[in-house]
Amino acid sequence: MKKHTVLKVRCALLLAGALTMSTGMAQTQPTTPGPKPQLKPPPPKMACRVDPSVTGLLFAVVNRTSSTTGVVSITGVITNRGNRDFVSEIQKQSIQIFENGDVKLTKPFQYLHPNGQEFVVFQRSWDTSANAQGGNPPTYRVRIVYSDDVLTDANPNNNDCDLTNNLMSRSGGGITALF
Repeated sequence: MKKHTVLKVRCALLLAGALTMSTGMAQTQPTTPGPKPQLKPPPPKMACRVDPSVTGLLFAVVNRTSSTTGVVSITGVITNRGNRDFVSEIQKQSIQIFENGDVKLTKPFQYLHPNGQEFVVFQRSWDTSANAQGGNPPTYRVRIVYSDDVLTDANPNNNDCDLTNNLMSRSGGGITALF
């Protein structure tokens, strides 16, 4: 009989605790209109060990020869967003700049520290008139390219953990807008 009474007391305490918790939760909700409290974001997933990423495709006027013509630069930027050094053989990876699907420049790279950057710069003449680049500007792409065996070469320091961030595109209309 004592066990039965102890069990009833435990159930009552659990029920009282549950009611107290739900009442306490209800009291934490704002009663006046206004900004809602910000929730903390979930902890990030395990950071990539090595993650070269295309982080920029920049346009600039290098030399203006008239109000509508000049020499421009197209700059690709990659950044290692991982938490370890990228280290590889020089011929296994490169940064490429494309103009309307044609490779205009390829630059190999070998080392990239965390948050370290590598740049590739392509320069060309530009004309904003309707019959030249201004009327139908090309599209530029920057991408990171790896050799076929980079994932199987027994070097974990050149295994890019996120291949989805290795390409960026931008219309050359952004160059025309600079003139």
